[in-house]
Amino acid sequence: MSTRRRAKSAPAAADAPVEAAAAPVEPSLPAVVALGSGLSIRDVAARAEGLGRALAAGRLVVDAAELHQVDSAGLQLLVSARRTALARGVPFAWHAASDDLTRAARRAGLADALALPTSH
Repeated sequence: MSTRRRAKSAPAAADAPVEAAAAPVEPSLPAVVALGSGLSIRDVAARAEGLGRALAAGRLVVDAAELHQVDSAGLQLLVSARRTALARGVPFAWHAASDDLTRAARRAGLADALALPTSH
């Protein structure tokens, strides 16, 4: 008889709210978070801090124009940030979204959850 126990899995990043930072922020300025060229599991913690500060400022604008590499952890972070903003009544907008982000979100079935802007 085995005494091994199954480890409980951690909640998905998309289900965990992005915590707002405690640092004071100028509320009259929109908080634009530039994601840079990559958003992978290595980048999520640092990006979550920036997204949290923007949420605390009361407006979240995400600039993903230069984002070319994104993995499932990065997509989960973005979904979580958007859901947290909506739940708190914080305006959320995309300044820009790269084609790579749009393709990755579509492949993962998250395009609607992210409400990505359509390209013209």
